[in-house]
Parts: sequence; C-alpha cells; structure tokens
Amino acid sequence: MNAVYFPLILLVIPAHPIALLTFAVHMMLRNAIGHCGYEVFPARRDGRPLLDWLPTVTHHDMHHEHAGRNFGLYFAWWDRWMGTEHPEYHARFRATVGQQRMTANPV
Repeated sequence: MNAVYFPLILLVIPAHPIALLTFAVHMMLRNAIGHCGYEVFPARRDGRPLLDWLPTVTHHDMHHEHAGRNFGLYFAWWDRWMGTEHPEYHARFRATVGQQRMTANPV
C-alpha cells in the first residue's frame, strides 16, 4: 500500500528505475526496522538518539501506543515542528536503550 502512489507520481515526475528501486528498498527496510520491537538506534552519552532527526524504533512504538503522536516516518523533526512528538519520547528512548544495555551486558 505504501507504494501505490508510484505510478501516479511517475506520470508527473520521471524517475530512473534504480532510483525507484532504491526508494522502495529503503521504505521496506525502514518499515521492518520500525516494527522489529528492539531499539537498534545508538544513543549519545546523554541518552538521546545519536541521530535525533531520524525516528527510532521507540519513536515508532509510541506512535502505535498513543493516538495522534509521533507520525514521522522518515524524519522525527516533523513531529517536533508540528507539536505531535510525545512529550515522554526521549525519556522512554533513554530507558529502553539503558534496559537493553543491561540485558545485553549483565554485571
């Protein structure tokens, strides 16, 4: 369903088949990562996402948990600009990454 608009866009904007394939693969990969249930994005020392402009797995999980929040599919800054990012997102990301570290490296 995410690619149903491709034929319509190609009527207006010509694109090379390799560009379309690259975007489709990227779209499927982001979708799989977003629904994997395990935070794969690294954190900075302060616990915030290293690439804070990308939606993390936690960001997407919170989208499913809270209606009207965290819509960003490719960029998290859209939610910040529009005021739709969940206010507890960064705390939840920090807790999730910290919990995974403790589970992966038990003392």
